[in-house]
Amino acid sequence: MTRITVNEALLGQLVAGREEAEVCDSTGRRVGYFLPEEVYRQLVCRWANAQVTNEELERCRKESESYTTAEVLERLRNL
Repeated sequence: MTRITVNEALLGQLVAGREEAEVCDSTGRRVGYFLPEEVYRQLVCRWANAQVTNEELERCRKESESYTTAEVLERLRNL
């Protein structure tokens, strides 16, 4: 991810609304969106939760087999 440092004036505009903001250039062309930290985290969590079903989570909870980090890394190297 690219990090962009904004000046205090722009920062004030971005955080003033505490919601999503459309970011445009001087001609009005949209160049992206700004999401406050809390909104970003909520969206990432919702996306992650949508990737796994409740049934898959329950199956994983019931599994008794486990691996150390070293074992997992070794297994990944051998793929």
